[in-house]
Amino acid sequence: MRAYFYLCLFLCVGLSALAQNPEIRKSFYFEVNETELQAEQIKSLQQLLDTLPSERILGFQVNAYCDGPGSKAHNEALGQGRILSLQNEIQKQFADSLINHQNFADEGQPDSLYENSQRRVDLIIQLAPEPDFGPDIAELLQQLCPPPQVFDINPFKDTILKGKGGSIIHIPAKAFSNVSPKEKVRIEFTEVITKSDMLLNNLSTSSNGRMLESGGMFKVEALQGQRKLKLRKRKELTFYIPSEKSLPNAQIFNGNQHDSLANINWTRTNGSTLQSTSMNDFLWCCSLGRNPLPCNFWCRMWGSLGFNQQPGRIRSSRRTGAEDISCGAFENFMKKYKVDNVEELMLAINSNREGETPIETYKELYVYLRNEERKETEAKIANGSIDASDLNYYIFNNAQLGWINIDAFSNWDASKLTTLNIPLRPANHVDVKMVFKNRNSILPPNTYRRGNFFYKDIPKGEPVNIIATKYVNGKSYIATQDYIIGEKLGELQFEEVSLEGIKAILEEMNS
Repeated sequence: MRAYFYLCLFLCVGLSALAQNPEIRKSFYFEVNETELQAEQIKSLQQLLDTLPSERILGFQVNAYCDGPGSKAHNEALGQGRILSLQNEIQKQFADSLINHQNFADEGQPDSLYENSQRRVDLIIQLAPEPDFGPDIAELLQQLCPPPQVFDINPFKDTILKGKGGSIIHIPAKAFSNVSPKEKVRIEFTEVITKSDMLLNNLSTSSNGRMLESGGMFKVEALQGQRKLKLRKRKELTFYIPSEKSLPNAQIFNGNQHDSLANINWTRTNGSTLQSTSMNDFLWCCSLGRNPLPCNFWCRMWGSLGFNQQPGRIRSSRRTGAEDISCGAFENFMKKYKVDNVEELMLAINSNREGETPIETYKELYVYLRNEERKETEAKIANGSIDASDLNYYIFNNAQLGWINIDAFSNWDASKLTTLNIPLRPANHVDVKMVFKNRNSILPPNTYRRGNFFYKDIPKGEPVNIIATKYVNGKSYIATQDYIIGEKLGELQFEEVSLEGIKAILEEMNS
C-alpha cells in the first residue's frame, strides 16, 4: 500500500508568503506501523529546507499523531520513531537547538481532506517577521517602467501604426469585440528591443525554465475608456518587426499579464507563423516587375517607415517589355556606378569584371547585386552604420493581445551547465537579474537555495552582468558585477543611485 504524502497548502510559493506568514506548516503521512520517511518525502522536505531564510528561523516544532487502535505505549513508540525520522533530516541542515518542540499525541484529530490523516507528523517552522523596509521593490520597478506609446484609432477602419522603435502593426477593421461605435479605441503599445528596455519593464527570457534569446518583445492592449477589449474570433493583428539580424529557429511566444514582482513565463503560440525578410527583399521583387501583395504593401509603406526618399523608378527593356517598374533596390548601385538605367548598370559592372564571365541576363545581374548588397550590409553592421533599409523584418500574425515575444531557445550541452548561488538574501525589497553580454537574454533567479537567490542550469564560460536592485525606505540602490559563469562570484556592492542613475547604468547593458 503506497505511503500517503500531502503538502499543506499553508505554504504559499514566493516572497510574499514568507513576508506575510510567521510560520510554515507541512505534514507527512505514514502507513500502519511505519516510522521511516519515504524517498519522495525526504526530497520534498529537503526542498522546503533549502528555501528557508535561515536568519529568520526561530525554531522547528514537530508533532506526531497516531490513530486510535493499539496501546498507548505502542502508539507513543511509533510517534517517537516518526519524529526521529523527520528530525534526522532536519539536522543535516540545521542545529539541534532549533528543534525546540517534539510532541506526541495519542490520537490525532481526523482531517476529512486526507485518508490516514491521523497517522502523521506535522512540521511547524516558526519565522521571525521580515524587517520592514518600507514600500517593496514593486514600487521602484513601477517608477522605472516607461509608459506605453498611445494611439487613438477608429476601430471600424483598417489601421497601420508605427512605433518609435520602427515596429509596424496592421489592425484590420472591426478587429475588436464589444466596441462602442461612439468612441475611439485607445491602443497602448510597448516595444522592448534592447536589454535596458527589458530591465526597465522587468522582463526576462525563459520558458518553463529553458533559456530564450529574444528578437524583441511587444505588448499591445486595446481599451475603450477603462474597459480592455479583446480581438474577435478569426481576427488577427499583423506585425512587422525590424531587426539587425534574424534569430535561427525563432518562434512566437505569448506571455500572460503579470504584476511587477512576477517574472513572466513565455509559452509558444499556436497558429502563428514567423517569417523573416528584409525591406530590400520586397523592393527587389518590385524591381523585378513582380508585385505580389507583400511588395505592394511595402511600397505603400515606404514613406511611413521613415526613409528620406521615395524609391526611384527605372526603365529597362531587358525581360520587362520596357515597362516602368519600382527600383528602390537598384538605386544605390545606380548611384555608385553613375548610370541611369539597368542596361548601363550591367555594362558598367561587366567593365569592372575583366577575366570573369560577363553578366548577360537580368537574373544574373540580380544574383550579383544581391551578393554585393549583403557584403555592404555586413560592413555597415561591423562599423555600426546600418541603415533602416538594411534591417531584417520579422513578419507574423497574432490572434492574442498582451505580451508577445520573438524568441529562440538557447540549447546548451548538459555537461557545460552549472549552478550559481547569489550571496544575497531574498526579500520583498530586492530584485536580481542575470544579463548575458553576447546574446539578448536576461534570466531571473530561482527564489531560494539555502536561503539565497540561485541560478540553475546556466552555461559555463558565458560572460554576464549580475544586476541587483534594492528599495529601502524609499531609497533605491543598485549593484552590478561583471562575471564569467563558473568562476567565483564576489560580494555585491550596493550604492545609492537615483532613478535616472539606474536608467543610465541599465543603458550600458546594451553595448
